[in-house]
Amino acid sequence: MHLISCYISPNIRLSKYLEALDELEDIIRASGKRRIIICGDFNAKSPLWGSRTLDSRGSYLEDWAAGNDLIVIRVVNKGNTPTCVRPQGESIPDVTWATSEALSLIEEWRVDTRHEFLTDHRYIEFSINLGGKRSQISDRRIEPYSRWNFKKLDTNMLHMALEWACAVGKTELLLTSTKDRQRWLQRIMRESCDSSAPKHRQGDEETKRRREKNYRRAKKLQRRQIKAAKSKAWQELIADVNRDPWGLPYRIVLKNLKGSSPGLTETLDEGKVNELLESLFPRGVEHDSFADWVDLEWNEEEWGITYGEVEKALKKRRSNNKAPGPDGVGAIVVKSLPTEMVIQIAECFAMCMRKGEFSEEWKRAKLALIPKGDRHKEESEDELPKVRPICLLDEVGKAFERIIDDRIKGWMNRHPEARLSVHQYGFMEGRSTSDALIEV
Repeated sequence: MHLISCYISPNIRLSKYLEALDELEDIIRASGKRRIIICGDFNAKSPLWGSRTLDSRGSYLEDWAAGNDLIVIRVVNKGNTPTCVRPQGESIPDVTWATSEALSLIEEWRVDTRHEFLTDHRYIEFSINLGGKRSQISDRRIEPYSRWNFKKLDTNMLHMALEWACAVGKTELLLTSTKDRQRWLQRIMRESCDSSAPKHRQGDEETKRRREKNYRRAKKLQRRQIKAAKSKAWQELIADVNRDPWGLPYRIVLKNLKGSSPGLTETLDEGKVNELLESLFPRGVEHDSFADWVDLEWNEEEWGITYGEVEKALKKRRSNNKAPGPDGVGAIVVKSLPTEMVIQIAECFAMCMRKGEFSEEWKRAKLALIPKGDRHKEESEDELPKVRPICLLDEVGKAFERIIDDRIKGWMNRHPEARLSVHQYGFMEGRSTSDALIEV
């Protein structure tokens, strides 16, 4: 069992916040343990742990936890229980996370409201039952996906590995099956990641001792810096009140006047998970999609996949911090692909278009369920919990989807009779509910 304590300052930029989460992820994976509990002041807001609103930090923290197989622990106490109480207001910045193997061992989680500890933060108490039964979730755990440390990615080595694979692997491309071609692309990209970026792995004893020593030294320095920063921030806030009472002081007071509600999390058995998946992803009417391609006369000039389309789709991702799909290949790798590899991917996409096939591997996803809704409302045993699903797909498959999506939108723009209604605002690029309200 590993217990990790952390603190992320509310005054740092969002980019530094994401770096702190990446560093915490490295610590988790370097521990090599499956039973891990993380207690920290993350300074983020989300209904998942009791806040009424969802800010940018809370959204990134939710995605980070989902990508690392972490779930928030159930809050046992009833009613609104803030973990931080200050003269300016109350909030819930302190969050407790646990891996699925450790979740079933935690009992009697609560916020201590009976004692005064001369600090802004209240104590959070819980018991760990090491003799308890293992959670059913751990019995269903699959083998971990490959993960590389892309912060240490050698872009030049990645290009060399991919260019070499494209040069010497031409004989394998003689295979006419789209499935074989997709598997070749996946294998080459995995091998290239192996040669250009280290994997997350457990360190040796000497490395652990060095990290522990550095951690103690950094923690001592951090305490001094936090104390000095708090004193400086308080003096600056007092000066702002005298100089501009309707500026930052007013926004802080207004923000802390907002109430908060307790969070929600569920540990589901296998049967309830299957029911939930059926409701979230209904199967619909099955039909033979290949039959639509039997009598089709392929027009390569009009429908063929171009290099420009593939390059645009591969490099369209704005963020490099999104969790990767089942193949473990991150967006930063896909954006760094050399020309030779983009050509191979374009040929694979062209074959899929000609045959009307979409690889089964690209349809597989890592699924994380984030609870939502009113935590005060009691649910019956037969009622399914309200959750928000996050599906993490392979980057190459998503690039193919973007090409198809752009072509459908382009065709609709060229054929006015097929366009969507002018009153359609949902799921439309460049439109929002604000536009609909203005029209009304």
